[in-house]
Amino acid sequence: DRDALMAFKNVEDALRRLPDVTIQRLPDCGHMPNLEHPEVVIAAARRLLDRVTTRATDGTLPHAGAEGSPARPAAAHSR
Repeated sequence: DRDALMAFKNVEDALRRLPDVTIQRLPDCGHMPNLEHPEVVIAAARRLLDRVTTRATDGTLPHAGAEGSPARPAAAHSR
């Protein structure tokens, strides 16, 4: 919320380009949320791990190198 190194509007711009990303805005927090609000960061990390574990188990997590995954973006089609 008060990060002097990365304005929140820049984060919002990046989120529009990243699928399946969540963000939690922390009021009165600077650039070090892990030090300023460790309990919130730990809870968010646990939610992420739970989500990734579930998706890896149910087969909905893209594999690295798969077409369209972050490691291998979908090929551009020419006209």
